[in-house]
Amino acid sequence: MVKVERSLPAPVSLAEEAKRENGRGKYDKPDVIERLKKDFRRDGAVT
Repeated sequence: MVKVERSLPAPVSLAEEAKRENGRGKYDKPDVIERLKKDFRRDGAVT
């Protein structure tokens, strides 16, 4: 098991998608992708 410390607050586009009623939004916006890359790299570098 790996513990990942998530960064807060959520990216703007992710926060907007969370407000949708049906939950079937798009989660592949550039700010979300960049945050995931940063959160899942030990050194924080973005490739």
